[in-house]
Amino acid sequence: FLAGRLEPDRWPALNPVGVSGLMRLDQSADPPLVIARRSLHVTLYPGCWEFMPSGGLDGESMQPGGELDVQGQIRREFTEESGLAHRHLTQSRPFCFLFDPQDGVGIYDIGLLLQVQGVTPGEMESRIGSGEYDQVVVRPLSEMRAFVLHQEGAVVPSVHDLLEGVTRFQERSLAFSSIFQ
Repeated sequence: FLAGRLEPDRWPALNPVGVSGLMRLDQSADPPLVIARRSLHVTLYPGCWEFMPSGGLDGESMQPGGELDVQGQIRREFTEESGLAHRHLTQSRPFCFLFDPQDGVGIYDIGLLLQVQGVTPGEMESRIGSGEYDQVVVRPLSEMRAFVLHQEGAVVPSVHDLLEGVTRFQERSLAFSSIFQ
């Protein structure tokens, strides 16, 4: 992504890489997950639902030596989009790698499970950090797929992939909560 921005003539076919977080608000077997509707004023997927936080790896993600700081990027996105302080994000673990075919180019996303503490579902639903979203909804994992299907296609493609990734963990008899231990 950064090479494509710095030298677009040399790297025209590089796909951007981003981060997509799946926030859970407690450690129960059926944890509340956070999904938000993108504002009509954003460029990509206006009016569509997505798991927040998410965003592209940018120049701030580049570390000395050329390594990308994925954890730093998801923390910045978390604070910006949720309006919550870093202290509420107690754990972040990559769990999948996604491809979003948007705009015919495609974006690769690193899916991260985020453990958030000290915020109730009601408090989360009343927060909109950056203005990128106009509504925040919290639903238990067991109800999230039905919520997404009810939106009749107005969802960012990564939502389906993130839910599929979580479902695969469950089908493999891994306790959802054990991912964070």
